[in-house]
Amino acid sequence: MTLPESKTQTTPQDEQIANQAFGAIYKIVSTHYGNALLEVGNYLVKTFYENDYDRARQQNPAQKAAFSSLNALIVEKRKHTPDVPSKSWIYNAVALACDAHFLAEFAPYDAISISHKAQLLPVRDMEQKKAFISQIATQQMTVKQARALISGDDQIEFTVHNLPPAKELIYFPPMLLASLKADAKKEIARHKTKVKKYQTALNDIQQALDDNSHLPPPDFQRR
Repeated sequence: MTLPESKTQTTPQDEQIANQAFGAIYKIVSTHYGNALLEVGNYLVKTFYENDYDRARQQNPAQKAAFSSLNALIVEKRKHTPDVPSKSWIYNAVALACDAHFLAEFAPYDAISISHKAQLLPVRDMEQKKAFISQIATQQMTVKQARALISGDDQIEFTVHNLPPAKELIYFPPMLLASLKADAKKEIARHKTKVKKYQTALNDIQQALDDNSHLPPPDFQRR
């Protein structure tokens, strides 16, 4: 999923907001990367969602056109500067800020690291998320153990055949998205081969229909 696109034409003011946001984000990330995700998330909620965390959680920015401009700016900047935060990173920042806001009074959340919290971003159900947090904090799990818990056998194993809605994919870990992308390309290649085979058969059948000389004798029977 990409950042929300606006069907309305962006104005110079929208572009100014986007440029200011990009500058602020880049400064935060380059200054202290460790806590940058949360700080950028809070900045984005304030700037584009009118500091409304419910609205941010629903991915419904008040400044849609400006957010669209930020999207375009990120794409352009990453062509020349690979260390510029990606669109998925920006979305994760907003998601983390929302988690921090809604779980502010849930003590176990403060007991786990930012890396653990990042693993929890794909979990949409808040009660399920709290259960994971409690278990991670109580058992003092490593990030690897937390990842295994969250994507355990009792959870759905996503493939290209059972993906969730596009708006939820943005919360998937980049490594999982890369794997799903590779699988999708394989499926496309595999089906292209099948389609080519069937198209050849269809062409042969059509040629036979068009050419009376290929009509079988009356006593012809399919084998």
